[in-house]
Amino acid sequence: MPLKAGIKHRVLVEFCNVRSPADGDEDETVMDSNPGVRLGGAEVIDEDVKMAEAVKIAKEADVVVAIVGLNADWETEGYDRKTLALPGRTDELIEKVLAVNPNTVVVTQSVSTTDCDFLGPLMN
Repeated sequence: MPLKAGIKHRVLVEFCNVRSPADGDEDETVMDSNPGVRLGGAEVIDEDVKMAEAVKIAKEADVVVAIVGLNADWETEGYDRKTLALPGRTDELIEKVLAVNPNTVVVTQSVSTTDCDFLGPLMN
């Protein structure tokens, strides 16, 4: 829902703590163990501008340590990811940083497997 800065907004959150069976489990042998509500917000950014800023900083740095990966938004026991790719434009970011600064260390932080095959041709 779009909100405007400096204006009070009323938000109603309805929640029930009764667990229901997991999808497709009519015998209720697997319970949905993740009941909860998370409410938050994030700054709206222009991805192209932030990408350009990151590349500029990388170009001016002696060494870059790029820490990328997955957080709890991507890794959970509640569902399977549809791809092993890093989220969003992460691959593009790493490719652009490596292009301007070969002294780059890429650290992937994740519990599950991620596809980093795109790095192969970029490595010295």
